[in-house]
Amino acid sequence: MKVSIGEHVKLVGLSVPMAIAHTIVVESFRSCGYDCTMTSATDRTHSRASLHYIGNGSDYSYFGVSPYNRLKIRDDVKVRLGREFDVVDEGDHLHVEWQPKEASR
Repeated sequence: MKVSIGEHVKLVGLSVPMAIAHTIVVESFRSCGYDCTMTSATDRTHSRASLHYIGNGSDYSYFGVSPYNRLKIRDDVKVRLGREFDVVDEGDHLHVEWQPKEASR
């Protein structure tokens, strides 16, 4: 399986937790038999409050991934990363962000 980073993707400033998350996303795509392409990290235009801008968000293309496997990949990534990460199927891509939650009291 092929792993690639889009031509215009900037990795400068990507946080350590997101670098670790990347390896898990790649493994999840591979386990379902798909290539994994990162399409955005600290680059591009996102919402004003986006965590991409501070190195805590990344996107992965769903190009060619069946709807069933999109859900399977999303769910696998969610479970493996745990509650400190938000993992969202945004239609044409998987969005992953590190957003530590305050410890429950």
